[in-house]
Amino acid sequence: MNIFEFSNTEVLAFILVLIRVSVFFALWPVFGVVTTPTYLKILTSIAISLILFSHIEWRHLQVDIESASIIFLAFREVFVGLVLTFVARTVLYAVNVCGQLVSMSIGLSNAEVLNPTMDQRISAVENTQILFATLMFLSWNGHHIFLNAMSESFALVPLSAEMTATIGVDALVHLVQGVVVVGIKLSGPVIACIFFMNVALGLAGRAVPQINILITSFPANIMMGFFIILVTLPAFFLGYKIFINETGENLFRILKSI
Repeated sequence: MNIFEFSNTEVLAFILVLIRVSVFFALWPVFGVVTTPTYLKILTSIAISLILFSHIEWRHLQVDIESASIIFLAFREVFVGLVLTFVARTVLYAVNVCGQLVSMSIGLSNAEVLNPTMDQRISAVENTQILFATLMFLSWNGHHIFLNAMSESFALVPLSAEMTATIGVDALVHLVQGVVVVGIKLSGPVIACIFFMNVALGLAGRAVPQINILITSFPANIMMGFFIILVTLPAFFLGYKIFINETGENLFRILKSI
């Protein structure tokens, strides 16, 4: 038996696996950034596809290689890959919301830098928090959760010509709501401290009208904001780790509903 002789079904099954894996790695927030070389994404996708192909069940895929249903199968795999990517990107979207709220609170929302992870210009505070969150995400082996989800997705959503159910509106609303809630919780200490400090400065301005509160509050907000960010870093990392675990559970729940 020649190991280089493959049937049409085997070739089609491998291509479908490669499509799902390629979509995930091309858009994954940690690996699919603009700064990652394209050839590295391609080689990684091919390598992961070869590894997964030997462990997944594809023999029940009965589709003619010349059939027009191949287009449907390709779009089906793209859809599943996009679902995996969207849920995975919510891990950084929550930190994005947190950084925006903190930047507006301390008055540094106009100090922008380019963030290659999101491929957009964001504030310096937001970029720093995303950098910390990415490093902690990798140090906690958070990427293993999504790589495991990629592997398990072929068992939960196997290769077949059956129709794929769309994600319910309730699942999307719950996902977006969780991102916003976590972002507000992570930025809560800074927002609360800045609010009470501004109230105190307002009372001081009423008591001593000679003090220019507008000029004084700007550097005070920045110093207080950075101080609170440093003090609350352990709580920030703890809340972020809990959110990563919840995101992994939501990902498997969504895959089961497809």
